Amino acid sequence: MDDGSQNGHQSGDAESPEEHRASHLLNMLDEVLAMLVEDSTDEDALDDVIESTMLALMDAVAVQTFRPPRPLVNAFGAWVGADPRSYLRTTFSDDRGRLTDDTPEWVVQYLQLPDDQYWTDE
Repeated sequence: MDDGSQNGHQSGDAESPEEHRASHLLNMLDEVLAMLVEDSTDEDALDDVIESTMLALMDAVAVQTFRPPRPLVNAFGAWVGADPRSYLRTTFSDDRGRLTDDTPEWVVQYLQLPDDQYWTDE
């Protein structure tokens, strides 16, 4: 039975509580992004807001899990149209190419380690 949500979420006994909560999160993100897209007249400003939101989400995940999962980092790279490491290095570096003091620890580790050492639990 369809519960009316926009992402086609189906209610039923087979759904775990985690899946149910995840579907609500997807609905919230969908609504926020739809609102941003509909209300924005400046595409560059919209891109900046979405990039900031995605960085904040990755940071929030990293706080809980010590590192964002590879699919999340890959999705971010696809959105910004660049290698995630290059983008993050540019975003968190000063004029001399050094990481700034406010660089999140997960970014520092991600930039220092190759994928096979950063995501050791895969």
